[in-house]
Amino acid sequence: MSLRSAAIHSWFISHKFIRTMAFILVVTTILGVVYVYRAPLHRAYGLATSHQPETYTELYFDNSPKLPMQVTAGKPYTYTVHIANHEAKPMTYRVIASVEVPNVAPVITTVTIRLSSGQATDKTFRLQLSQPHQSATIKVGLPSQQQYVTFRSQS
Repeated sequence: MSLRSAAIHSWFISHKFIRTMAFILVVTTILGVVYVYRAPLHRAYGLATSHQPETYTELYFDNSPKLPMQVTAGKPYTYTVHIANHEAKPMTYRVIASVEVPNVAPVITTVTIRLSSGQATDKTFRLQLSQPHQSATIKVGLPSQQQYVTFRSQS
């Protein structure tokens, strides 16, 4: 073997060795990254390929066109709220209804309602303004869901 062909052979072997080592380094790096991130990747894949139903709770005034917006002082009125559980699990709701009149302590009613997933109910509350020309804000809320509905009433 000539000196020239030995040098070419040596050069080829050393470059082949370097290419092989570079390939091994790249593969081990990729495997290391996959190993480190396998849990987040698995979770992301699971979220991307599975259907997650949207969960929510409905809260609104039932028959809202007939809310007691104009009332007679001293006469009791009622209003109804509708609550529906779409949380995909049983829920216990604390419902707070308040009648707030300026310069008067608010009248607060609290009830607890337990609903199965997909179940709905209507809850009726009472409103009575004691004086003529009073203005009140009626507020019903589900504090745990951070949901509130309101209307105003006048005597």
